[in-house]
Amino acid sequence: MQKIKPILSRVPPFFIIGLLSAVVTIINLGFKKSFLGDDAGVAFHFPNTLKDLTFYMWDSHHAPGKMNLTATISLSWHMFILLLYKLKLSGFIIERILFFLFLFVSGTGTYLLIGVLFRYLTKPSIQKYQLSAILIGSIFYMFNHYTMALMSIPIFPYHLSYMLLPWLFYALILNLFSQNNLYKTIIFTFIFLLLSAGNPSNTISISLFLFFFVIWFRKDITDKRARIKSFATPFILIFTLVTSYIWLPILLQHTNPYGIVGKAGDFYASTQLHSTYTSIPNILRLAGIVTWESFPYFKLYNQSPFFVILSFLPILLALIPLLSTRNAKLKFFFLIVFLVSIFFAKGLHPPFRELFLFIFTKIPLYGMYRAVYPKFTYYGVLAVSVLISFGILTILSHWQNRKIIYLVFIMILLSNIPFFMGQIPQPELLTQIPKIYQQVKEREHLNNNYRILSLPVTPNGSGPIFKWRDDYYVGPPTDMYFFDQEVVESFWFIKEGFKGLKPLDSWRISRLEKDFQYFIPLLKILNIKYLLLHKDNPEYYKFTTSIKPIKIYGVEKAKILTKQLINNANLKVISKNEYFDIYETNSNCTLPKFYIPEVIVKNSDQLSSLEQILSSEKKERKMAILPLTGFTQASGTSSIHLQIDKINPTLYQLSIDNPKNLPFFLIFSESYNTSWEALIGIKSTSLISTNNQSSFFANLFVFFDQLNGSLVSIDETQHLTANSYANAWFIDSSTLPSADVIYISFKPQLYFIIGFLVSITCISVLLVSLIIKSVQEYVIR
Repeated sequence: MQKIKPILSRVPPFFIIGLLSAVVTIINLGFKKSFLGDDAGVAFHFPNTLKDLTFYMWDSHHAPGKMNLTATISLSWHMFILLLYKLKLSGFIIERILFFLFLFVSGTGTYLLIGVLFRYLTKPSIQKYQLSAILIGSIFYMFNHYTMALMSIPIFPYHLSYMLLPWLFYALILNLFSQNNLYKTIIFTFIFLLLSAGNPSNTISISLFLFFFVIWFRKDITDKRARIKSFATPFILIFTLVTSYIWLPILLQHTNPYGIVGKAGDFYASTQLHSTYTSIPNILRLAGIVTWESFPYFKLYNQSPFFVILSFLPILLALIPLLSTRNAKLKFFFLIVFLVSIFFAKGLHPPFRELFLFIFTKIPLYGMYRAVYPKFTYYGVLAVSVLISFGILTILSHWQNRKIIYLVFIMILLSNIPFFMGQIPQPELLTQIPKIYQQVKEREHLNNNYRILSLPVTPNGSGPIFKWRDDYYVGPPTDMYFFDQEVVESFWFIKEGFKGLKPLDSWRISRLEKDFQYFIPLLKILNIKYLLLHKDNPEYYKFTTSIKPIKIYGVEKAKILTKQLINNANLKVISKNEYFDIYETNSNCTLPKFYIPEVIVKNSDQLSSLEQILSSEKKERKMAILPLTGFTQASGTSSIHLQIDKINPTLYQLSIDNPKNLPFFLIFSESYNTSWEALIGIKSTSLISTNNQSSFFANLFVFFDQLNGSLVSIDETQHLTANSYANAWFIDSSTLPSADVIYISFKPQLYFIIGFLVSITCISVLLVSLIIKSVQEYVIR
């Protein structure tokens, strides 16, 4: 019972934090509209697509496909979202749960953190008001300029760094300064695992921050060798196992979740953009997001003298405890954290601009931190939150009056008034998905063996801007969620450079719209059967409050494309409504995802060859542009028949009927990647064909077939680029064993499955251990 008392003592503060979190959630999200846009909002409403994006290392929904290693990192977050769906919660409810949890988890974690800092590393002068001081510090961590910016977009994995930093710090202190045991180590490991589901660069910097804390207080840690043995070593071992699903695909692919990070010097322009509002005065009040000007409260904090002064109150409270030498070591630790946070968050602003540039350009891979404000300010927020608690206790040590606590509490809430006026979410991200979009999959019944082309092109390919009656939607592409189907964004033609198009052309009416008839033959090699023409794109959009609406030609693009599509004999309208039209191509204008070409052109410049073929009579046939190689396809390949079975987004089974054993090229219309491999063998002896396993584990059975010799991998020299983007294999039956099946497999999926099995096994064992320990600790005793 005595062990339960400390838990019960936290109920009132947790209730206050929970109440504030609930009130702010209701005020900001309301009961009608969804919180959509940016990186994650739409995904919360479409669990089937989210599941594919989470559990498979190839993202085929963003056609023609791309490697999806970031899914390994955010897996635990998405599994939590999918669990909420399993509990029959709607996306509408999930958005509000996540908004609430961001505040509640951040606040409670900070409350616990400051509490253990006071308990183990200080001797507070006034125990009487300690809990109130800690509560105010934790509430500031919930409500400040930084969280205003962070919560303006839907809550997604990036937010985990801020939410879980206090919890991870709290668990670290317990392991370093209290009696250590495996139970606390497991807790720390689980929190670190959840933190790792967020942004990789944030996880790295948080690890360095905690390491700095350990070095700073190394002399205060007792039994160092015992703690290395009981905490550090088990943590490294356990964390390595439970994160197998993250590092195994990344390590074996010799890549990173960012794709190509490049040199930090290449990101100077990005850093300059993110430094727009990160001047010292702004950073001192923890403000400085690059889009700050577009928020409704921008003028409040930059033109109202009262709120300008009020927004400096937290930093003033944080500086008060530095006037005393009591508990100097801990206070100066957080002062250094705050100063370092300011240095990096201010970016290119003076002072020490040249030092910042030196660090920025000389440290390898530092380009991950080019978004200076969101990457570094949250350390300053944490430091100020802790120092505010110190500041209140310092004031009360000279003037013991409870009214001060109430006054500071009110002033902190007042200085963050936008939270209580419903101004936090960006207005264009609070919207309603029209019912036509919500029901499109059931209404249209499109053949999901083919792709959809989304029109018109979006600015820089970053995503659509829709005008849905009284609402806007601004965010990443949505059509793959609505249709649960592979979607090619029309920006692909610009990115590939057809007709000399460049990214700037996406902002205006270009040859892509004016000469779209030219591009229609290209639909064949992209496996596109349907064209989705959006009519809900606005003509103008206002990106910030200080500039006039920018013309993005949404309406005009749609009108020009409509004329092009209606007048094309190879297209017919199959659906029309106020938001979009759907066109279907004739059967002779579409190729399956896998095919054997009838016409082959070999050229080192595949793009120009492809454009030449588009204007010839050959465009009506199954064509392929291949590199200059010695491989030759036999004549009479029309006698070869393929039957395709998509097992999952990373594995396809092709049954072959090739009675004459002719050599041929197999074209696979997904983006070329060296990790795609072709394996050939006998279907009747294949484990995948004789076992009734789930599609998720199918890649593992293909691997077993490869080990036992049932499947033979086609040499990587026979894996070629086709049609300027796709995969091709030369299948020479004369040099391969007798076979009637080909498997096309994406190798990272196998590594992910193996890592996933290791991680799940380890996590299950740890969870059972935690349950047993908790029962022994709080029930039996």
